Parts: sequence; C-alpha cells; structure tokens
Amino acid sequence: MSNVKLAVIYYSATGTNYQLAEWAKEGAESAGAEVKLFKIQELAPQTAIDANPAWKAHVESTENIAVVQLTDLECADAIIFSVPTRFGNVAAPFKQFLDMTGGLWFQGKLMNKVVSGMTSAQNPHGGQEATLLSLYTSMYHWGAIVAAPGYTDPTIFEAGGNPYGVSVTVNQNGKMQEDVQQAVKHQAMRTVQIATWVTQGLQMAQQGQQGQQQIQQQSQSQGLSQGQPYNQQQLQGQRLPQGQQHNQQQSQGVGQSQGQQHNQQQSQGAGQSQGQQQTQQQQVQGQSQTQPQSQHAQNSAQQSTQQEDTQLQGQQPQQQNQCQDQHQETQQLQQKQQPFQSY
Repeated sequence: MSNVKLAVIYYSATGTNYQLAEWAKEGAESAGAEVKLFKIQELAPQTAIDANPAWKAHVESTENIAVVQLTDLECADAIIFSVPTRFGNVAAPFKQFLDMTGGLWFQGKLMNKVVSGMTSAQNPHGGQEATLLSLYTSMYHWGAIVAAPGYTDPTIFEAGGNPYGVSVTVNQNGKMQEDVQQAVKHQAMRTVQIATWVTQGLQMAQQGQQGQQQIQQQSQSQGLSQGQPYNQQQLQGQRLPQGQQHNQQQSQGVGQSQGQQHNQQQSQGAGQSQGQQQTQQQQVQGQSQTQPQSQHAQNSAQQSTQQEDTQLQGQQPQQQNQCQDQHQETQQLQQKQQPFQSY
C-alpha cells in the first residue's frame, strides 16, 4: 500500500501559522507521509499589507509557496489546517476557501479525508478552541474524519493542553509564548497514523468489492447463480447433483441402489416363498379337484350298494352309466379348473 498523501494548508499574515505548518510538515515526513505545503491566497488589499512591515515581509518571503487549489484537496488522503483566530472564528481568506469547496462536497470527494487543525491568537483565551471547533464543524459537513490530538502525549500538556489541536499565544512582537514545536509534530504524526488506518481499510474494502464483482461476472457468464460456483467444481466430470453423487458413491462397488439392496434382502430372506406359494397353490388346486370327486364317488357307492341289495343283477347297466356320467363330470370339472392352474 502507498504512503499517506498529506496536504498541510495554512493561512498566515505575519508568519506564526506558517511556522506551525512547517513543523507539521517535518513531523508528517518523519512518519513516512508524502507531504505538500500549500498557502491560502491572500485577499487583503496591497495597501493594507504594505502598512504592516511584518505582514509585508512574510508575504514576500513565502512567494515560492504554492497557493492551494481545490484539486489538492481531492488528491490528499489527509489534511492539516493551520489558521489564525479572528474573533473566535477562522480568518476571512480561509473561510472563503472553505466556501469554494461546495462542488467537491456535492460530488462526495471530501468524505473520509482525515483532518486536523491548529491555530494561534494574541491572548491565551482569545478564541483558540472556538476557532478549531468552528473549523471542525465544516469538516463534519464534508464527511471527514477529525484527528484531534486529545491528551495522547505529554507534549500536549507542555504546549498549553488544547485537546482540539495545538494552539499558541503570540505577543505584540510576534513571539510564541509556549513551546509547541514537539506538540505540533506529535499531532502531525498522529494524523498520519490515523490516515494510514483509514486508507488501508478503504483499499481493503475496495479490493473486496472488486473480488465480489469478478465472482459475480464469472457466475453470470457460466449461467450460474452466486451460490452455485462451489457445486460446479464438484460437478465437473460427473454432471450430477450432490444428492445423486452421494447415492452414486454408495452404489459404486456394490452394484445396486439402496432400494435394490432392500429388495434383495427381502428376496434372500424369502428365497423359497415363491416356490412354496406355487407348491401350496398346486396342492390346494389338487385338493379342490379330489374333494368333489371323492364325495361324488362316495355318494355313488352308497347308491350302488342300496341298489345291489334290491336289484343286484338288473341294475348293473345302470351302475356303468352312472360311472360314465361321473367320469364325464370329473373331466368337465378339470377342464373348468385348468385355466386357474395355468394362471
């Protein structure tokens, strides 16, 4: 992952916030950031600048510093602002620059920027905290991430203890009353550290989204839904759904499905059931044939016995006729029962 790109942007009339910006640049570079220093375009008339020797000297000494452009905000991962206090608020040139960022804000190009602020005033309670809070209010509208120093290092206490950002008091001669150099560098390094976490997280999220898009594109090109790529790898060379694959594995080496195994067990456990059923059926059929014959023959015998007692000689032809009738009846009964036997 690339280093954090930090823009240090300041506005200064007599050089105090320029010095704060220089120290911030040094601290950020020591943390591995790519730092660019920019100044806010001066809006005061030249006559006002010439009337103040310190103001005029500073403008002339910083002519080589690039004036910040809106594109510099867009390209930066993190921004450190340093601006003097004007009645508890930011200076007018800086406020005008913020007002010009509406287009970037509307396009969402200022969100997730890591920002931090520093300020100065002539009195210890000259509005430093109010100035930084006013600056951060604009950052909240950007959707930026404020990296305030808080009380994360002993240098913050040595510099006056402003948790919103380093602030310094300047006397009538333009001299700083507090030693804030190390506090400024700590604030810059902390800003770079937080920006590193944010940029790494955003890059990882972007890579994850790109990976998901690639998977979706591959799935769509193959005619599959998002939940099917894993099944597709299993189906290569088999062309079977998962449930059939499981059954196929079970049936391989056995040569039969579960249903066939169950039927085989039934057929093995009753291997003679069909033969026994056929034998029993034949026996029943045979009994069904013999029982009518035996009953009919018994009746005929009783009749013939009675006839023999009364007319033994004269009734022999009748007995023969009766036997022939019985034989014909038996044949007819067998002919009727043959279709059942064949079934």
